[in-house]
Order: sequence, then C-alpha cells, then structure tokens
Amino acid sequence: MTEKIVLDPDSGIAPYEQLRTQLSELARSGVLPVGHRLPTVRGFAEELGLAANTVAKAYRALEADGVIETRGGTGPSSRPPGERPSRRPPPPRRATRRPPSGSGCPGTGRCRSPRTRSGPRTRADPTGPTGYGPHPSA
Repeated sequence: MTEKIVLDPDSGIAPYEQLRTQLSELARSGVLPVGHRLPTVRGFAEELGLAANTVAKAYRALEADGVIETRGGTGPSSRPPGERPSRRPPPPRRATRRPPSGSGCPGTGRCRSPRTRSGPRTRADPTGPTGYGPHPSA
C-alpha cells in the first residue's frame, strides 16, 4: 500500500495531513477495501520514513473523520462510508472533596478552627490535641 502513498516534503502541507488526505481518498475510491487492515503505526512510519507520532496523528484524524476504526490489539482498519464511528463512553469523573458540614470554611474546607491551633509548634511543649501547644480551653 505504501507504493500508493506519495509524500512531498516541499509542498508546505504537513506530512500527517498529506497522509490523512491520501488514505481518505484511497478509502473513498475503493482502492482501500472496507475492513482492510492498515499497517501498524510503527511499521507504516518506517516504510514511509516518518516519525511514529506523525502516522499516529494521521490515524487519529482519520478515525475522527470516520474513515478508519481502531480496535485495541488488532490495529486500524478501514470503515464503510457513512457508518457512524463507535463512541467510547467518557471515563468516569472523579468525585470532588467537599468540606465537612460545619467546618466553618464555606467552599474550601481549608480553614483551621482557632481551637485546634494556638500558636507556633515548639519542641518544649508538644501538648494539646494537635501537638501545636496547649489547647485554648485548657
């Protein structure tokens, strides 16, 4: 298939865009049949004399356009025209930490109660509930 891909370094068009355009035309014209397995990113990059990231970028763009489909472990393959790409669900969102109710710090939860810290920590007086000195109520 690499004999059908011709990249022009003097064209002023990025190599990944040239690769994307040519593979898209090959798929639309039927030269690249539906379900045809494309070369791996590394293998194709070596054949074309490109960086692997360039080929990967072209493959991602073609997948976004619905021209090819990638499946884990099997490599990319051409997709029928008009078929909608299979969308992966987005990863679950991480829960955000909220301050405990009654913390006295609306919105941030980072405030310290004046009862838990009475002053600078000293080695001579590591008493009190937090080790920062005597408790104010003591």
